[in-house]
Amino acid sequence: MSAKIYINASSAISALGNDLDSIVNNITQNNTTLSSIDKHPVYNLNKDAESALNVFLNKHTKYKKLDKTVQLSMLTAHQVFIEAGIISDHVGINIGSSRGANEKWEDDYQYFENKGKTRLLTSPLTTLGNISSNVAKHLEVQGPCISHSITCSTSLQAFANAYAWIKADLLDTFIVGGAEAANSLFTIKQMDALKIYSKSNHPKYASTPFIANNKLNTMTLGEGAASFVVSNKKKNAIAEIAGIGYQVDTASSLTGIPDDGENLYKSMQMAVKEQEKVDLIICHAPGTVKGDAAELNAIDRLFKQIPALYSTKHITGHTLGASGALSAYFATLILNNKVNVSFPYETTLPKLPSNIKSVLINAVGFGGNASSILLKRI
Repeated sequence: MSAKIYINASSAISALGNDLDSIVNNITQNNTTLSSIDKHPVYNLNKDAESALNVFLNKHTKYKKLDKTVQLSMLTAHQVFIEAGIISDHVGINIGSSRGANEKWEDDYQYFENKGKTRLLTSPLTTLGNISSNVAKHLEVQGPCISHSITCSTSLQAFANAYAWIKADLLDTFIVGGAEAANSLFTIKQMDALKIYSKSNHPKYASTPFIANNKLNTMTLGEGAASFVVSNKKKNAIAEIAGIGYQVDTASSLTGIPDDGENLYKSMQMAVKEQEKVDLIICHAPGTVKGDAAELNAIDRLFKQIPALYSTKHITGHTLGASGALSAYFATLILNNKVNVSFPYETTLPKLPSNIKSVLINAVGFGGNASSILLKRI
């Protein structure tokens, strides 16, 4: 049984960009890219990120027929594959998404509504399973190829799955992550029907998790992806996966998190194992009044001394199934002293310390699925 599991490479694309220097600058300066769909705010890829995706697609023109969610996964997986210097083809793939090939599905359904028939490749191009399978084909690897959707817990559970496979000595390397490109009016209207979509009155940020004296829901869609190489090899590792946790709450509503945050409480407890010191928690914090409060309740119950708390959703938006992966990406930057993070508005949270050696990452989604992973500095 492998003793320790590591992250050896990471890549992300979001409203903050795709290349490391741009991401570090934008997260440090709290810069972001806001747009709108029918007057509803959304966080889109910034110009540099869109350019990087277009360069990749122009090199691989056959990928242009794929959904943007799949394309984002392929780009970030391609980047970590190269960065890690993988030479074996015995590599597992586990990349998930909450809504899958959303843009392609909506377009093809509209075609069906108009024409009364479907396009030839509607089924293979709109199924969730074509995310990891296309990544595997592009990288020419032969390991297990898994796509899944566990709503907003999706990408953290990809880490948990890879962790289990490697611990069991079934494989020594996985590419894991999450991707989401669901910035569409249909998806917005679903969130709006739940009365959680952003009503923010902040002049710059549509999503404002943990803002002081907040009484408004500010959940705002974002698009993006992050991929990682996870293995039992310490060489060139950028973080250690020190713990994983998960919990399904069976008592709460379909929208997911009870007021006391019981599911997150148990997933954090499992990941931390009580004896681990945690310097920072990157919270799920969807920007909803009840969701943010429930997570704070869970944290307050578990920790005698509250760690520093942070969320990226004011600058990335809520990227649904990719949100945990993006949080994990930012955690690796923080652990390696590549970025200093802060909120650009007033909160009542503990101040972030300067020397962070451990980061706990939370995600919880519709259905009550909560996940947590603990990352430690090497």
